[in-house]
Amino acid sequence: MNLQTHQNLGKQERELIMALAPLFRQQLDAERQRGIEQGIQQGMQQGIQQGIQQGIQQGIEQGIQQGIQQGMQKGMQRGIEQGIQQGQRLTIENLLQTRLGQLTPTLAALITPLSALPPQQLTPFLLHLSQLENRESAIQQAEHFIVENLLKIRFGELDEQLTARVPSLLALPPQQLSQYLLQLSQLSREQLLGRFPQASP
Repeated sequence: MNLQTHQNLGKQERELIMALAPLFRQQLDAERQRGIEQGIQQGMQQGIQQGIQQGIQQGIEQGIQQGIQQGMQKGMQRGIEQGIQQGQRLTIENLLQTRLGQLTPTLAALITPLSALPPQQLTPFLLHLSQLENRESAIQQAEHFIVENLLKIRFGELDEQLTARVPSLLALPPQQLSQYLLQLSQLSREQLLGRFPQASP
């Protein structure tokens, strides 16, 4: 190959390179842009996944922590309420045993709804019960007094219709009587009157 031929090939190669250079640049730019887009997309996906995982983990941790705190608070509150109620129950039981000497099953069943009362509502009961004398009729008087006044607290007044239902209530089995009086707050006057027929004179 002579010098002229070599120069011609060199010129052709340069022209080819110059012609292909824009295509290479376009392809390089396209690849660079594709790499940027893929990097952004992968980064977003990874960021979203990590964000979701971290959010779930933080949510679980916060949920557990809040659950523990709420559980402790509710447990403490419930414990205090149970302690107060248990203390009131023992006070009522000791008072009745001291004044009456014995507790009938019905009178013992009435202690539970009594002990569930707030202290300000329980105090009048204790004052009245502390004045009972140890006589045979005192137990029946105590039973009637407790039921009548529980009805009065629930319905605001004690009329003839409600008073007439007291014997029917006291005729219930002790455990059923206790549960029924505990549920008084959920009953309407009409439900109570319909549940118990008026006792015959």
